[in-house]
Amino acid sequence: MRTTAAAIALLFALAACGGEPSAETAGAAGTRVPTGPEPLVVRVAATGGTARVYRYPALDAAIWESRAPLPADIAVLGFDADAGALLLLDHDRRPWRLTLGAGTVARAGETPLALAMQSDGNDIVGLADGAVLRFAATDATPWRVEPSRAPIALAALRKGTLLHVETAGATTTLMTWTPPDTVAGDTLLLDVRAHAATAAGGDRVFIAAGGELRSVATRTLDLRAKLAVDDTIVAMVPTPSGDRLYVLGRDGAEARVTVVDKYTDEILARVAVPATATALRMDPLGRSVLVRFGADSALAISVADDAPGRPFASGWRDDLPQVFPDGRIAALRGGDVLLVTPTDGRVGDVVAGGGGDIWALVTWNGFQRGPNRASGPSLATAMRRDSTRSDSGARTVAASPDSMGGSNTPRDSTLARPAPVPPAPPPAPTAPAMRSGWYVQFAALRAEGPARQLAGGIRVQGERARVLATGTDGIAVYRVILGPYPTREEAERVGAAAGRDFFVFDGGTP
Repeated sequence: MRTTAAAIALLFALAACGGEPSAETAGAAGTRVPTGPEPLVVRVAATGGTARVYRYPALDAAIWESRAPLPADIAVLGFDADAGALLLLDHDRRPWRLTLGAGTVARAGETPLALAMQSDGNDIVGLADGAVLRFAATDATPWRVEPSRAPIALAALRKGTLLHVETAGATTTLMTWTPPDTVAGDTLLLDVRAHAATAAGGDRVFIAAGGELRSVATRTLDLRAKLAVDDTIVAMVPTPSGDRLYVLGRDGAEARVTVVDKYTDEILARVAVPATATALRMDPLGRSVLVRFGADSALAISVADDAPGRPFASGWRDDLPQVFPDGRIAALRGGDVLLVTPTDGRVGDVVAGGGGDIWALVTWNGFQRGPNRASGPSLATAMRRDSTRSDSGARTVAASPDSMGGSNTPRDSTLARPAPVPPAPPPAPTAPAMRSGWYVQFAALRAEGPARQLAGGIRVQGERARVLATGTDGIAVYRVILGPYPTREEAERVGAAAGRDFFVFDGGTP
């Protein structure tokens, strides 16, 4: 089994306007009918087989199986909640789609892809033989362009636009493409040779060159800032909303994670990490950043206060470790998956044999009516359980390998008991009525304090920005806005005068 087996599907897709994560709610473990999208764990044997879905945190009984098997060593690119489709690559890096609910498995294209990613919902984008390809579910043939040079990075921006980053000598060129057009849009030439790039929030991209960062606004490809990190940059990850960037750097025998504010282009904090740190991974809910160090160790940095947690043992693959909705971390130890508390490293439940599966975490509301298997017998009556106890003292359960009713289906390893259901989040604020007219929005954040701090620094023609508290599916979102204005043109003019990234919307709740 390859250790880089899959990439986690994000819980929150970036909204097309505002760059915030879309709201989701955590459903209970099959004990009630959820009222909105619920967290689901999709597991597929690394050797290939049917996909199984579990309602988190009830990892002891699958609620669904695909009608057809998936190939071995899949890698997860993303999840389109509208289509209920999981986007994948197989061992040869050819694109596939798994449609939850219907249970269908279909190859999306025959071309192996490098730098592959999800773009604009159900589209798959990647690089093949120097050309950039887009596989859309509605197109018989892929969209294709051939830039003059192969990119070192691709990024999917808003509304299907693609960002292409290439280098030549001591320069770096950024350009945009918007399918189905095959003519490049905006272009920016930088006087440094980049070695990495990452998009943040859909409206910003950060270019790494040695120990320096370049911050570029993707809407216009304007250079916003140059930041000296003072370390050789090893890895970068943004928060889901894009408001912060976490940069892993090394200076001699020391390593640290530098925290950058996207809106002010300022360094907020530096967090010392083990000198052997090599990689970062962002929690899909933006609560913590995982840091890999050594051969089989990791730790989590809290986004709330930039405090590092206690190190814990875990292998590192594209899919594991990952942070679950209740804050626990699914860690890989040998052939098992352990649920670890990031602050103290305490091990809770163990999924015996779970390391033989590829894991993906998604949110979707297609299974709201209870168990909904596409094929096979009911797991509730078919599974034979043999209780054991792990070295850590956590209870485990191993399911009979023949209880799944199919040669392509791996042994299903489960928990003896579901983890406690996390408490329901407090109700989100109710959005006040908005006057008609056009509004300017500068940001949409999950925390009220940073939103008010940002609003305090925005003033145009004597009017100071304010914070509008809204709620979607029980999750609070704090929007920094100005307005209303009688026309779109006036709102655009005010937004431009503020000198910050913005978008405008027409009345009502944005």
